[in-house]
Amino acid sequence: MEIAALLNAANPNWSKEAYEAMFNDHRALTTKGATARILKRWSDDISAFDELYARTMVMADDLADGVIRQFPEKI
Repeated sequence: MEIAALLNAANPNWSKEAYEAMFNDHRALTTKGATARILKRWSDDISAFDELYARTMVMADDLADGVIRQFPEKI
């Protein structure tokens, strides 16, 4: 996946393999939520959104941690 490779090239603290897995999970959860919404399965849609949001926050934290590890002198 190109974006995972780009992130890893920009900051070696961001694992290409980990980000490929995270983006694949993100895509699968987005598809799950969209499918549930189209089928008007609202509780499944809400569950998918909640899981997607939680994983997105983990990804955001990991990105921030990578920047901190790359530039510890800026803290």
